[in-house]
Amino acid sequence: MRLRLIAAARRCDYATLTRLSNEVGRGLGYSYGGDRSAARFWRTLERDGPGPRPLRALVKVLAMPFATVRADGGAASPNNARFYVWPSAHRLKPSEGDWRALGTLYPREQIERMRRGGSGYLGYRVGITRNGDWQFFVAGD
Repeated sequence: MRLRLIAAARRCDYATLTRLSNEVGRGLGYSYGGDRSAARFWRTLERDGPGPRPLRALVKVLAMPFATVRADGGAASPNNARFYVWPSAHRLKPSEGDWRALGTLYPREQIERMRRGGSGYLGYRVGITRNGDWQFFVAGD
């Protein structure tokens, strides 16, 4: 799933991204707002949204290290993981290396603000279940 998402995002292929979002399960978390179409939401952000453009962010995030988490959000091993999450900075206790990896997407000052903010990493992040169900691609809290 990860490699297919990267390929579709590089091509700005919204139809394939939509298909992949429903390939294994139904529904993809992509916004905390009311837009009913992930493709329409991403197109709007690509055109006039703040910060990194979503499809470029999707490619960059999926190239970063990942972490495994249980359904309750706690740490997991690959054998009992419910989700794989990118970037690994989204885990409960990110390491120095996890934070450093974010430098391909965010300026150092913004990363430091996230670190000091007390909420952990809330930038662009992706979750895919063990069976390949793309669950979310969101930013924010």
